[in-house]
Amino acid sequence: MKLTYNPDADSEFQYKCAPHTPARKAAVDAIRNGPSVNDLVTLAEARHGYTNTDGYFGITYPSDLDDHDRANGESIPNGFVHAIAWYGANNGETHELPERDYLELLRQFLLLNQREELANRVRKLLAKDA
Repeated sequence: MKLTYNPDADSEFQYKCAPHTPARKAAVDAIRNGPSVNDLVTLAEARHGYTNTDGYFGITYPSDLDDHDRANGESIPNGFVHAIAWYGANNGETHELPERDYLELLRQFLLLNQREELANRVRKLLAKDA
């Protein structure tokens, strides 16, 4: 999988992932609209998600679900995350993707933004789980 950046495109389409899937697009948009890149890496290391409630973008890890979520039928298999990119709506489709895909997209996003030290921290997470 390869993430590319085109600064001349509209902001929603500046980052493209090949091969494209809706889940990868949602994950990239969650990264773009998430907290600071430092926080994104710290959260990934803790395997903890985030949600931007201004635009409803986010990542959810299995450990983020509480008893109420599970009682209402929500579940995320181990090794996966859920990504949302609802573009301002307060509900929409939730996409499931392997945690490794999310981490690889985050690593490439960091590299494209000249944040090599942070990208190396994510690379270590990928190597640890290999």
